[in-house]
Amino acid sequence: MHCCYGNIWFDYQSVSDIMAALPKDDACLHLLCMCGTASVVFDNRVFELKKYDVLVVPKPRLITRSIQSADFAAEVFSAPLAFLGKQLPANNFAIGGSVSLYGNPVLHLCKDNAAILLADFASIKRRMPDTAHPFYLEMMGSLCLTMMYDLFAFHMADRPSVYATERSLYAVKEFMSMLDAGYSRKNRSVAFFAKAMHVSPKYLSETVRRHTGKSASYYINMATLPMVKEMLDRSDLSVSQIADHMNFGSVAYFSRYVSRHLGVSPKKYRSSIMPTD
Repeated sequence: MHCCYGNIWFDYQSVSDIMAALPKDDACLHLLCMCGTASVVFDNRVFELKKYDVLVVPKPRLITRSIQSADFAAEVFSAPLAFLGKQLPANNFAIGGSVSLYGNPVLHLCKDNAAILLADFASIKRRMPDTAHPFYLEMMGSLCLTMMYDLFAFHMADRPSVYATERSLYAVKEFMSMLDAGYSRKNRSVAFFAKAMHVSPKYLSETVRRHTGKSASYYINMATLPMVKEMLDRSDLSVSQIADHMNFGSVAYFSRYVSRHLGVSPKKYRSSIMPTD
């Protein structure tokens, strides 16, 4: 298991530096602002941070830009997303909270709650070097679980309406899990996901929108676009090969999709990131 912890002073580091220090695989970033302010672009949306705000991002690679004041300081902790996910029971707190944090990853804490989270960070940091412990993973998992339940409590106070008791939250979780697994690389219709989940497209669409405020198609596109950009960044793949690999019906359809969601054609997108000699 890889965990990292640090007191990050942004007069000589930036959020971009933190992103570069994280492992290549998906990690969950927890950043608690201790002073100053910052703006972070996550999933093409801008979020503001001030003192005692905590940023919880399950996919830090979706942070593309950031700017912070000279006096900005933060406590930072990250761990593998898969490891943290295994610690959580499949309850509505985990499901609703995960969906809500994807929509808005910033929680506003009071001073007392910030102190509780700092104590959780300190407990994890204190035991992190003890890798010889015979139950190291279990021990670290229990400390992380304590931190996550504290975050749930803060989340419930900040967004009480998120924690519905309806079983429909499980449909949202399953939908998000399929997107995380990369299903939208080949299939981007709501009907495909609904059929795989044994529900109707109407039910899936209405359920996702009711619990997240966004459409199912919105999340499908948000999961697909990083894949599109990753492939367009590769000079060894032609536009035709990408369209075929991602199961678009034709190059023309793929080009329309890219133009609609990125604002430029695949060719123009590539010319903007690949300088000519």
